[in-house]
Amino acid sequence: MSRSPKKVMAEMELSIERPPQAHVALLLSDALVAALQVDNIEPQNYRPAYGGESVGLDLYNAGPKIVIPPMEKLSKYAELEAQEELENLATWLDYPERARKLVAKQLMPTGIKSVISEGYGAFVYGRGSVTKTPVTHRAGVIDPGYTGEIFVNIINVSKVPYVLEAGAKSPFQLVVQKVTTNFTTVTAERFKELSSNATRQAGKIGSSD
Repeated sequence: MSRSPKKVMAEMELSIERPPQAHVALLLSDALVAALQVDNIEPQNYRPAYGGESVGLDLYNAGPKIVIPPMEKLSKYAELEAQEELENLATWLDYPERARKLVAKQLMPTGIKSVISEGYGAFVYGRGSVTKTPVTHRAGVIDPGYTGEIFVNIINVSKVPYVLEAGAKSPFQLVVQKVTTNFTTVTAERFKELSSNATRQAGKIGSSD
């Protein structure tokens, strides 16, 4: 007597082992706690939205009001700064350091310090709402060994300033993912052996067109 498809599916689901979840311990700043309470979220309930159905933890501006100038304006100002000191600029590193910092750093404090389980890392991603704004972020990899405050490096790609009020929910989220740090250097012969079954091989961008 054959088993019903529903019973087979139920047995398959029971046999699937759930991967262990990462444990992330969070220390919240007073400013973040205040921002959460404005959104009717108690600190002990600060977790991904919809009861944990969301993947990422919504990030807030736990610092003062931030006005993020347009990237274009910062770049022009940096050029003016640089021209005061250097006549011939060959590379980005030829800009004076203070001019480079104007472009490179627009940091939003999140009010979060974290301790992440070994074998996992935290990553800053845009939330869905980021598509309604002119901002994006750079960098955003938080190593499990980093226990300082997490900041988001925000850039504004529009032609007008973008304002993020103090305590406002930002268009960014923190996602924790399993990672591996087991890198091994091998010989050319061993590499050829390991990659022999790869279909793409050295095919570069557009190789599947």
